[in-house]
Amino acid sequence: MWVPLPTIRPSSTTRIRSASFTVLTRWAITISVAPLIDFLRAFRRFLSVSKSRAEKESSKT
Repeated sequence: MWVPLPTIRPSSTTRIRSASFTVLTRWAITISVAPLIDFLRAFRRFLSVSKSRAEKESSKT
């Protein structure tokens, strides 16, 4: 498939800035999302443990 190429390419400075911005954006997303993922994993473990304890207690009677 033929894809047209732009006749004017951005300068190398523009490309470097764009790449730097991309790296910073990804870093910011990782920093803000990672704690949420950790919290959700811990909460899921907590729910699993609570459920299994409740099942053990109900099977005792």
